[in-house]
Amino acid sequence: MKKITLSSLDIDNTLFHFDVRDISFIEENGFPANIGRDSKNAETTPKVFFSKGIKGVLELIDVWIIWRMNRDHQNSDNWTKEFLSGEYLKNEEKKEITFNNMYEWLSQRRYYKLDLIEGIDYLKNDIDEAKQSALDDKSKKENTKEIPWKFLFAYEMYKGKINHNDASMEDWNMHTITGHGISTNKISLIQDENGKDDALTIIELLYQQYQNKEEFRILNSFMEYCQSRRNIPSIHR
Repeated sequence: MKKITLSSLDIDNTLFHFDVRDISFIEENGFPANIGRDSKNAETTPKVFFSKGIKGVLELIDVWIIWRMNRDHQNSDNWTKEFLSGEYLKNEEKKEITFNNMYEWLSQRRYYKLDLIEGIDYLKNDIDEAKQSALDDKSKKENTKEIPWKFLFAYEMYKGKINHNDASMEDWNMHTITGHGISTNKISLIQDENGKDDALTIIELLYQQYQNKEEFRILNSFMEYCQSRRNIPSIHR
């Protein structure tokens, strides 16, 4: 497995993929196209997902935390109203539960640099099936009394991150051509200067370098939580 330090990358244009599988599996198989366990309700065809650049990585994690908030608390009282109104962003107790889960989840994953070619490995304006499904839900129920729940939940989850009238993929949620996996020779493991390679470390380092932190809806609070667990000085500035 090729290894590369984060500091050596062009972080505005690098294609980042995070994965939980053992390095030995990746060395043998690369990244096969598949439908991930957490994507079965959103995707219908196999592919490999990735984010473009520092902004794409951080926007994806911002969305993933909100997705995890919904997953963690969807059975709690009045959750639909709390989620769709955005009130969950003020619920410190529920946020801490999700932050703990995300901390552990990211600590078990690694980031990889992908050497892909547009037009061969991926199409820049390919369709995001999750977005398309949400837009179809809105369109189908527009002139009925049915509530487009799928669209409403997607709208809250992706707020500020997508063009809701366009189903093409965004830089933070890109994917390969359907059925197209990624061979090992196009993959490099990303590490910090000390050889640490967990996804949480990489995210924290990217967050330190990112200037427009006001863009995020929940990532700033999550970074503060991570700092308190690691007992390190604040990087939210």
